[in-house]
Amino acid sequence: MTALKKLKWSFEGDKAIWTILFLMSILSLAAVYSSTGDLAFTKLGGDTEFFLYRRVIILAIGWIAAYITHKIPVRYIKIIAAVTLVLIIPMLIINLIVGSRWAEIPVVNISFQFSEVAKIALLVYTSSQLAYHKNNLDDYGTFLKLIIPVIIFSTLIFIVDFSTAALIFFTNFVLIFMGRAKLRHIFAIAFIMIIFGVSLYQLIRNYPDFGRFSTWNNRIESYLNEDKRVNDGNYQITQSKIAIAGGGLLGKLPGKSTQRYFLPEAHNDFIYAIIIEEYGSLIATGLMFLYLILLYRSIRIFLKSERTFNKLVVLGIGFAISFQAMINMGVSVGLFPVTGQTLPAISQGGTSVLVTFTAIGIIQAVTAEQNKNSENETAEAYE
Repeated sequence: MTALKKLKWSFEGDKAIWTILFLMSILSLAAVYSSTGDLAFTKLGGDTEFFLYRRVIILAIGWIAAYITHKIPVRYIKIIAAVTLVLIIPMLIINLIVGSRWAEIPVVNISFQFSEVAKIALLVYTSSQLAYHKNNLDDYGTFLKLIIPVIIFSTLIFIVDFSTAALIFFTNFVLIFMGRAKLRHIFAIAFIMIIFGVSLYQLIRNYPDFGRFSTWNNRIESYLNEDKRVNDGNYQITQSKIAIAGGGLLGKLPGKSTQRYFLPEAHNDFIYAIIIEEYGSLIATGLMFLYLILLYRSIRIFLKSERTFNKLVVLGIGFAISFQAMINMGVSVGLFPVTGQTLPAISQGGTSVLVTFTAIGIIQAVTAEQNKNSENETAEAYE
């Protein structure tokens, strides 16, 4: 067996998902390199290669994280997720106090976004609790045990990063629903959240200059007054639409983007617009389908799994990644207000890449365990 074959077979789990991650990595490398052209000239004196090398390193770390994670036994993944949640609580509190979504890690001087870690760790924890309490989901006390951690982490993140807090709450809420929690409990929380949302909207509109309300109000104004130059949000959406319109079906070709010099956060929040401009709507639609295929493969694994935790954690992660991708794409084309959410596995953010690749590793760990169990059952049947 050649070294290449050994490498191939050392990657366990769903081959289609590994292929999706590989294709996204290639597109990410090209898209980030092109979209950071403005940053290279304004901050690094024209050193365009810096962001290319940086991206290669980030993707390499992401693949290492995915590979290591998918080799970890599933029972340990539950423990690691629970410990991780406990460890990041102090960091989230510090972020809340200083009013920043980023935390500077001492010694290495690296900025890290712990709210990104909470996205996946909390999904794993919620899945484990749903599996543990699967026979007591009728009990209101059990439902509180499921929803309170979600509320706590969403609240800790809410002030400094509203969109991430909303995403964390929604994805875990959907997971709890899929875990067959009682509908009366689901509807009760949904009703409370509707009241909270309406009240928050009124507060933002009435006190637009209070704290983060200013940013949120600007995004609301941008979305509701799309054709008027109200604030920076309109500028971002306008430049994004210009990029999309210029791309057409086949695009301007890689490296030919002009909007990367005008579109803020072209390498992060609006990288999808740059992909359309350079590679065309055909490739961009293909990228969208990669996320949908990831969700489809996750659903297939969900349906085949026999263990409750395995079912839920795969479905939860697959849904969370795909849903975030749809939100990011929707923002780029003007369907949703500006949120600040990255395009998973594609945007420049290092924390986002590390967390997304680790999440894929968790899916593959579950799939690999399931495949091994099926093989053992088949072998026993022939003995």
